[in-house]
Amino acid sequence: MRINTESTVPVYLQVANEIKKNIKDETLKSGDMLPSDRVYCEELGVSHMTVKKAIDLLANEGLVIRKKGVGTFIAEPKITQSLFTLTGFTGDNKSPGRETHSKVLNFKEGHPSADIAKKLMITEKDSVINLKRLRMINDDIVALEDAYINNKNKRYQEIMNHDFERESLYQILKEKCNVELGLAKETIEVSSATEEINMQMEVPLGKPMFYLKRISYNIEEEPIEYVESVYRADKYIFSAVLTTQ
Repeated sequence: MRINTESTVPVYLQVANEIKKNIKDETLKSGDMLPSDRVYCEELGVSHMTVKKAIDLLANEGLVIRKKGVGTFIAEPKITQSLFTLTGFTGDNKSPGRETHSKVLNFKEGHPSADIAKKLMITEKDSVINLKRLRMINDDIVALEDAYINNKNKRYQEIMNHDFERESLYQILKEKCNVELGLAKETIEVSSATEEINMQMEVPLGKPMFYLKRISYNIEEEPIEYVESVYRADKYIFSAVLTTQ
């Protein structure tokens, strides 16, 4: 690793870019521990503040993870999620070595707000089931989902009999409620972690997050579920294929 003192690129950015190259060419792999800041300072002839700024940048981009009292490690690669398939969290994250878990924060039947009733095309007097969960991969909190299921005329009351810390909502809808999902309309925004997200997802205030809103419809194009989700931007990449049609 060499530093060009005559370059217009800031030294901390040169350090960060060199580490990125080592990650890309797999000189550094997931789980590898980086040399200490002191080692980088001595090898590169730069200040501790410069190295810290470079590592901070990599941490903010989700490329490294700091473990207090232990060291800094190369993070797992980001999860790429397609925007072309309508699957739930469990289906999206099926992969060898990747275990999904959930923690239910709220699970109850009630009546929708005016806004949610409008999205589900029901009235405020109709029934909805609210299922709010923390979503985890290998015990690492990566998402927060707050779902409202259209339970008009109690037609999906069966949902209340299941344990959604262990079971998949979409699987139960399909197998127990005979729901065939057809399409979904989704929006994605990027914003900072709020105090609520900070507390529930254990991420720093101001950390970049993906905010998703989705309405899922059955094959008759009837709205079945409205969900608001928050995903960690340092853990996920959303991909789509664009055409001219």
